[in-house]
Amino acid sequence: MALTPNQVDEFLAAPKAVAGSQRVGWRRRNESILFARCGVEFRGATVGELVMVVSLVVARDWNFKLVRRGEEVLRWDLTAPPSRHSNPPGRPARFPGKVKSLEHEHQWVDGFGMTCAVPLDLEAAVKNDHRQSLVAFCDRANITFNAIYQQPPPPGEQLQLG
Repeated sequence: MALTPNQVDEFLAAPKAVAGSQRVGWRRRNESILFARCGVEFRGATVGELVMVVSLVVARDWNFKLVRRGEEVLRWDLTAPPSRHSNPPGRPARFPGKVKSLEHEHQWVDGFGMTCAVPLDLEAAVKNDHRQSLVAFCDRANITFNAIYQQPPPPGEQLQLG
């Protein structure tokens, strides 16, 4: 069942938490990508997921996703250059034609899904540190992050050659 704009707005506004009993466990998607998933709770019931993805090849190339009912509703991309994101024609006025920022937020928009993005204005200490970026994303998404955090490995550290 597809989400409605009201469901997305209510979900983003609701106070959510990642339980302290969870541990961030990085798993391999492929040779160059790691990901971790944490359940997101509202009033003790799991209502979604926080998904973190990092590149093992490029420094500071990661994203954070908030998922509800299997559908992304919010995502931050912190990418390496070059990076450009084109928003679709007919998008709402608050979204520019092109986002040239290496840090941008994808927002769920009715009729567009997650194709619309806006630049993020993050301090250097936040945008260059995975944990600080995660904290800022959780603040934006109204998530209290209580899980046991494990920093992702530096780029290249986990690659096995040969």
